Parts: sequence; C-alpha cells; structure tokens
Amino acid sequence: MLSFKALLFLGAGAVIHSFSDQQDVHDRLGGLINFLPFTYTAMLVGSLSLLATPWLTGFYSKDLIIELAFGQYSFSGTFAFILGSLTAGITAFLFIQINFISIFNCTNGPKTSYLNSHEAKLNVILPLFVLALFSIFFGFVFSDLFVGVGTDFFW
Repeated sequence: MLSFKALLFLGAGAVIHSFSDQQDVHDRLGGLINFLPFTYTAMLVGSLSLLATPWLTGFYSKDLIIELAFGQYSFSGTFAFILGSLTAGITAFLFIQINFISIFNCTNGPKTSYLNSHEAKLNVILPLFVLALFSIFFGFVFSDLFVGVGTDFFW
C-alpha cells in the first residue's frame, strides 16, 4: 500500500534526468508544470497520497497507524500518537514547500536546461502511470481487505 513512495522516488528521478541531472531545487529548478506536465501530475498524486489525503492510499496506511496508536490508552500509545501526528504535519509542510518551489515557482535555471528538458521515455512513464493509479485506487479498493471491521484476511 506504499506505492506513493515509489511514485515519488521515480518521479524525482524523472525530473532529475529530464533536467540534465540537475538536483538543486532551490536555485536551478522551477516552473516544472509547463515543461513536465505528466510527471508533475504523477508527483502531485504521490504528494497528496503522502499527505494522507482522504480516500488515497496514504490515508489508509498513515491514518490507521496514528489511530491505532491513539487507541492504546497508555503512555507509549499517546507518545506514539503525538510523535506520529507531528511527523505527519512536518511531512505535509515539507512536501507543500517542495511542490511550490519546484512546480509553481518561476523558472530559475539556465535557459538551455529548460529548452533541453523532456518528459521521460515510455519505460519510465508507464511505471509512473501504474503507480499513480495504485496511489489513487489501491488503498480505497483494498482497505477492507486489510483493515476492515471484522476482516479475517490474516486468519
């Protein structure tokens, strides 16, 4: 159910490759929505899933862990709940920031980097598409199979 993490790593690799192995987000990248629309869309789906947006895959994995920690009614459960909630909040803040800097910000790099940028080839686009579909539908479709009330999947 953690297909969104693989989606984000593959999307980051596709962005790095398309901009001639440029990895400096703050100074060299920006405005990627105009140059890499499919990769932007796939990474947006992965980011929203990582932020535990309801009905995406990340919601069912992250929300369940935090909810189970809260339901322990012990010091360690409360501590895990607070730590998990803080970590989820920091993750949300960082991914909103990185998406704003690399996607919506103005173009920062050299003109040649943007002129030579390209979407990835089919052998990267196809896994990005499949992982994006899994990030959207896998958690919703299979949530009852793994964490549903009264499920006997593991028995």
